[in-house]
Amino acid sequence: MTTLASKNGKARVPSRRGLRLFNVGSDFDQLFPAWLDSPFSQTQHIAATSLVRIDVFEKEDSLTLRAEVPGMKPETLRISLTGNRLVLHGEKQEVNPSDSGKLHYSECGYGEVERAVELPMEVDAANSRAHLEHGVLTIVLPKAEKYRTRSIDIELI
Repeated sequence: MTTLASKNGKARVPSRRGLRLFNVGSDFDQLFPAWLDSPFSQTQHIAATSLVRIDVFEKEDSLTLRAEVPGMKPETLRISLTGNRLVLHGEKQEVNPSDSGKLHYSECGYGEVERAVELPMEVDAANSRAHLEHGVLTIVLPKAEKYRTRSIDIELI
């Protein structure tokens, strides 16, 4: 493909019959944000600020939040709760390339990540619990007393 120099010194691609030829990698990089990870991307490292995927389930007496945090260790995770807003903060530490050999291409994200989610109701933070298993963080948040389901006994008269 032939490129021509323009007035500003940047290379431009000639057109054929009025249609501009394009560079697949750079055009896709401009169309999609970097966090979407275009398969044609010329970027060789993706930031760890990619979205942490979260599911929130409601049960009778609690909310359960599951977050995908692959490669993060429990000691690098922090959970905070203010009102109905839960914030998850974590860090995935980069593996020393000299331990793994010569790096040719990397799509793994490293660094700090933070995700906040508004919960649908107040919860009892003091009795909440969390555990990490196989890259999935599960947080069980008991509902505040006023949101818990109660049974009402019926008296026979």
